[in-house]
Amino acid sequence: MDLRSDLLSGTIADRYEIRHVAGRGGMAIVYLAWDLRHDRAVALKVLRSEEGPGVGKARFLREIQIAAHFSHPNILAVLDSGLIDLPDGQSLPFYVMPFVEGRNLAERLADPPPVSVDEALCVAAEVASALQHAHRHGIVHRDIKPANILLQDGHAAVTDFGVAREFEASSIALTSVGMAIGTVQYMSPEQISAAPHLDGRADVYALGCVLFEMLAGRAPYGGSPQEICAGHMTDAIPDLRQLVPDISPAIQQVVARAMAKDPGHRFATANDFGQALTRLRHVQDGSRRTLVWATLVLGVLGVFLVGALRWWPRQPAGPVTWGGQVTGVLITPFRADSSLLQVADALSQTLIDQLQEIPGLAITPFDMVAPYRTMDPDSLLLRFPSEWRVSGTVTGRGETMEVTARLVDSTTGRQSATRSWTLSATDDGLQRAKDSVSSFVRGALWEERQSAMERRQVRDTSIWRLVEQAKILRGQADDAVRFRADRLGFRALDTADSLLRVARQRDRGSLLIPMEIARTHEKRAYLVEYLRQRLGDRGRDLPDPAASRADALAVVDDLLRDAPRNSELKAEALEFRGLLRMGLYRATGADSLLAAAIADFDQATIVNPQAVRAWRELSRAYLQAGRYPESKLAIDAAMQVDPYRVHQRELLRVQFEVALLLQDFGRAEADCRRGLQSYPGDELFVDCEVELAGRLKGDLANATRALRVTDSIWRATNDSLFTAMRYLWVGAILARAGRGDSADRLAAKAAAMAGGRMAPSALLVEQAVLRLVRGQDDSALVLIAAATRRYPGEVPYLQNAPWFTPLRPDPLFADALHGLSPEEIGTRP
Repeated sequence: MDLRSDLLSGTIADRYEIRHVAGRGGMAIVYLAWDLRHDRAVALKVLRSEEGPGVGKARFLREIQIAAHFSHPNILAVLDSGLIDLPDGQSLPFYVMPFVEGRNLAERLADPPPVSVDEALCVAAEVASALQHAHRHGIVHRDIKPANILLQDGHAAVTDFGVAREFEASSIALTSVGMAIGTVQYMSPEQISAAPHLDGRADVYALGCVLFEMLAGRAPYGGSPQEICAGHMTDAIPDLRQLVPDISPAIQQVVARAMAKDPGHRFATANDFGQALTRLRHVQDGSRRTLVWATLVLGVLGVFLVGALRWWPRQPAGPVTWGGQVTGVLITPFRADSSLLQVADALSQTLIDQLQEIPGLAITPFDMVAPYRTMDPDSLLLRFPSEWRVSGTVTGRGETMEVTARLVDSTTGRQSATRSWTLSATDDGLQRAKDSVSSFVRGALWEERQSAMERRQVRDTSIWRLVEQAKILRGQADDAVRFRADRLGFRALDTADSLLRVARQRDRGSLLIPMEIARTHEKRAYLVEYLRQRLGDRGRDLPDPAASRADALAVVDDLLRDAPRNSELKAEALEFRGLLRMGLYRATGADSLLAAAIADFDQATIVNPQAVRAWRELSRAYLQAGRYPESKLAIDAAMQVDPYRVHQRELLRVQFEVALLLQDFGRAEADCRRGLQSYPGDELFVDCEVELAGRLKGDLANATRALRVTDSIWRATNDSLFTAMRYLWVGAILARAGRGDSADRLAAKAAAMAGGRMAPSALLVEQAVLRLVRGQDDSALVLIAAATRRYPGEVPYLQNAPWFTPLRPDPLFADALHGLSPEEIGTRP
């Protein structure tokens, strides 16, 4: 609702005289007013009264705060600001700007004649200059569009910083994960996906879209908002020269660079974009003859260079080859100062030795490459053609060294992955560096292999980008919910769903896309379960995870009906269906679901014997069912079919758990020690010593050490459920050492941490183990009965885990497995 002019005049009559409404926006109204003090026309912008307090008002005040700090000829300045008092005691903020007698760019585009090339380049260059000024102050506009570019006397002025934010957005949070802010026709791919951190390249992209529209007469992408978003993220940039044949190739290239999907491929700054536009204007003004001459010269040179390169033994560019074909990897000698050259060579040699163990990879021997260590990478690749290149540096920093490794796609020059480590300059540090670099490169090559296989399962690159973006959004949702308990993380999953639906419409024949849809359903179910556990009663209004898993199951069932009889994708679908059934089993305890999950995992390993994750999940399912020897066979098979060793961390923890349940304590101790050495500080192994001691030992030295480790983990993670479990393991050590009272105090502390009577069933079972160690069988039976009432899925573990062997001859144990405690049995008629 507009504020009445007389009300405005009455409130600020001594300063401004309201003439009429000059424009309306979603959040504010702009009035033409007369500045009585300075005798001039001004634009007075007032927050709409219905916005009132809240985010709308906060954004408006933020807009004033941001714009007031700018001083640039192409940014509309803030002349004054204040509050308008309303009769109901509320107040609305306003600010005053110079009144621009022209019109905005959207209005100019709507009317003939079309915008000339020179006018378009001039406007875009001035807007780029304004954006560079804003970016220098750490501000991203986030809503560059024709309506926010005012035109007067042939010059442009940027306005409306209402949704602008700092590069890091650390001071004011007016948006959250999964919420895309901006105008869809001009939003960068990273804005659409609600990336947590934006920089000035998002504005460069938007300005590129505006320039495209000025030159072509239409926005780059059309259709519904969903189709426009998909276009920004996945479609090829429309060819300006097809729409406007007179446009020069140079202009086409500049626009295409500004609109690159990957921010790293755009102009690095708005200033770089503006300088390119200025150069184009000079060409338009009369340098065409020079340009033609330069083009001819470059063309001749280009022909010469192409002819020369034909003599070099470089392989032709082509798709990355994996699977049954051989893929070349060149490890260029790591660079280092002379004092660290031996360390660098040791890293290179170790990496070559380990990668040579992976089937399907062709690794150039170190002795062949070492003599050319000073040669630049491109020349080295011409001598040793390979699809992938690994390079690195070792730099000394006092008593430490910094090691950096990179994986680069040799065909395109794309840097696939990079990582750095700061390590001690000792033998131990060198070993850590070898392990870290090797693990990183193997993992990066594995990710590229998987990505290449998945890319082949969709029709074209644009559809692959949609799938890729959906995966990124699932990761953002996981971070938001698990690490910040932010329900808005579920909006990222909604966006992922939308992108995958578009992908499916465009490629009905792909079997990968339904799998990704099902994975999004499962992610929602998992995050709901996690948040419910964390929020308790406050999470009751969250959606039913079983419904999400049922939706995922329906999708996977349809996919398996269409999948080829023998394929990696079919094995993946079977494995995933098994995971879904395991999730439903955890919720219901239905034995039929556990049996069906085991059958799925088993079938997946038959379809693809190299399916390492299927072997791993089969081992876990056998563990759940109490079939420990079979679990050991499955985890042994998983270890053998993991040549890249990217799953070793999880496999090693499962192997440790299997060894414990088989009471092979020597094997368990070796696995724990290996995990601590290979993955120091990793959450999967920080507590393995505590669990091992809790199952086996009974002395005060081990109890003291285990308690110290548990307290340290608690301080680092603040995870009450798992810390409670660890305290119970420590309690078992104390009980065996004859310190029953101390054990009981720890048990009480653990129960309080995990919700007392509402503790999860797994914790009740662990409390029962401690009661058995204390010789309190009746108390153990009460806890077992409570656990099985809460979750019948605990029964196989109770029937088979060695800790409960003393109870099994007792008839009351069978009753407890059915949820009946000794007290309840005693009161039965």
